Amino acid sequence: MKKLLSIVIISILLVLVFSSSVFAAEDVYSLVEETNERIERMIDRAVERADALNPESPRYDQRLDRIINRLVDRTNALAARTIRKAKRKFGVTVICEYVEVQIGNRTVLIDPLRVVGW
Repeated sequence: MKKLLSIVIISILLVLVFSSSVFAAEDVYSLVEETNERIERMIDRAVERADALNPESPRYDQRLDRIINRLVDRTNALAARTIRKAKRKFGVTVICEYVEVQIGNRTVLIDPLRVVGW
């Protein structure tokens, strides 16, 4: 009887431990996916703004710089917040994996996220 009770208790504990890990994994991947979707929307808006500029304008470069700098600053801040939150709340390592994005006549490195370890 004691052996059966021990097996039942251990089984329940294992289920609880592993189920919480599964939920945490889903939460982390949801957090990263949501952040990446926001970054993608920011990129799309920056591309639209850049495409609306007149390349022949004398202030084209200045305006394009402003669009790009704003995009980079915002995506870096969003990525940093998500990385800190994933580490603090879930104990998970999330990194930036830079991708090239064409904005106007320039190529810019933007930082979508990827989960790399527990």
